[in-house]
Amino acid sequence: MRLALLRRTPIDRLRVSGGQLILLTAIDVLFALALDVAAIGVHGRFNLWGLPGTLFYLPLMLLAGYLIARSAHEPRLALTLPIALLSAGPYVSLITLALYPLEGALDLSNQAAYFAYYWGPLLWWIAIISRITHTLTPGRLMVKLSALALMGALVVAPALILPRASMGALWIAAEDESAEPRESPHSLASEEAFYAQPELLRRALSGIAPGTRAGSHLYFVGVAGYAEEDVFRKELDVISNLMQERFGTAGRNINLVNNPATALSTPLASRTSLARTLARIGQVMNRDQDVLFLYLTSHGSEDQRFSLSFRPLHLRDLDPPSLRQMLDAAHIRWRIVVVSACYSGGFIEALKSDTTLVMTAADAHHTSFGCGSESDFTYFGKAYFDQALRKGTSFTGAFEDARKIIQVRERGEGKTPSNPQMFVGAAIREKLRTFETELRTRKE
Repeated sequence: MRLALLRRTPIDRLRVSGGQLILLTAIDVLFALALDVAAIGVHGRFNLWGLPGTLFYLPLMLLAGYLIARSAHEPRLALTLPIALLSAGPYVSLITLALYPLEGALDLSNQAAYFAYYWGPLLWWIAIISRITHTLTPGRLMVKLSALALMGALVVAPALILPRASMGALWIAAEDESAEPRESPHSLASEEAFYAQPELLRRALSGIAPGTRAGSHLYFVGVAGYAEEDVFRKELDVISNLMQERFGTAGRNINLVNNPATALSTPLASRTSLARTLARIGQVMNRDQDVLFLYLTSHGSEDQRFSLSFRPLHLRDLDPPSLRQMLDAAHIRWRIVVVSACYSGGFIEALKSDTTLVMTAADAHHTSFGCGSESDFTYFGKAYFDQALRKGTSFTGAFEDARKIIQVRERGEGKTPSNPQMFVGAAIREKLRTFETELRTRKE
């Protein structure tokens, strides 16, 4: 505790042994497991392949201790430095674990809050490493600086460049190992659901309210494309309600969902159903005034294909040129298209136009995060809709806020940045200024 609180502790006060090294390493592994369980949830499984990543820093600490002991001519440091670091580490892990339940209660769009939440424990750990190394290493200033440089290169730098989370967690979401569709009376494998689908789409399309000359309206189409994970359906439920409550899309709101839970109540998400939905909206909306907001959430592939999957059906994935063709064929002028999927930045080039706003959860070369049946939101869906857009009416402003939230969250969890992307056509930029002013006026 003295070491964790940055108190000066002379080397003569430390009594170290190989047994302590083994025990402290085991404690560190248990804390790593607890942190993973807190992040994933209790409904998961132990991942043996996560152990190498968890123990990756132990040989680096031992190597740093050995080299510093040689350079300082103090043999005790070879074991004392690694044990001192391992003994202070659990206090940082304990604070990190205690912060997890507070994530939802904190306003992480506030710069100070998200810096303290994500960077505070890491900076504390770096301060502990620096303090222990400087205090325990004997000799002149140059010897101490050399020891600090070795510790920085062998322990601190790898922690920043290769965080443990990037090398595999000890606790991961449980996988559905069955290759068969879920046993559910609402599965598309059931005759009832199979024959209900055409009527569900027909009713949904016939119920779309027409545009008027009284002002601009927002039409919302949400697509949850992947049936095998519930997160896409869950987040679309929340987002759809948000769009109706804050942006007045009631009567102009359609969800297309691939999920057994909605097979009897909601049209499925396929290229055909999406094309028909866009065509119908293009027919009834006021094309000069009204705006389409299209949100697509699912898995994505490196060749920029948006997954549409609902086994046992064989659905074709959605690619950027096909989506552009659907929008053009529907003659929808003003378009907001949001694609939440891995590698979704590849959609921008095909979709961009003077009258289009395109936002993606990642660039064309990186994955996005947050999928899985245990999650309620993808990282992008949570940051953009539930945190940023819930507070304001600016679609582009909310994206900038969401991008900051995502960057900080990914850094804090040691993930490779997803790099969300945005393209704003010149004409729709001006259109949205007018439209957002109308929205604010209606609320007042």
